[in-house]
Amino acid sequence: MLGLNSANKCPQIPQGFILLRSEIISVRKINRLLSRCQQDTHQPRKLELALKSSDFYLTLLQQTSLPK
Repeated sequence: MLGLNSANKCPQIPQGFILLRSEIISVRKINRLLSRCQQDTHQPRKLELALKSSDFYLTLLQQTSLPK
């Protein structure tokens, strides 16, 4: 978990990855990630509602998976 006070060192993003702000990932991809991590998946409508209710988004992508 990232701390919010200024005494914490900002974590570095690993080389080969890119951090995108305000880009919404698809509900299908979220559920696929959860499934691959052995976590419970969620109903698409509930995930869509959660995304619409969020104030901001952070998406970490491996650069090789970025569209060209």
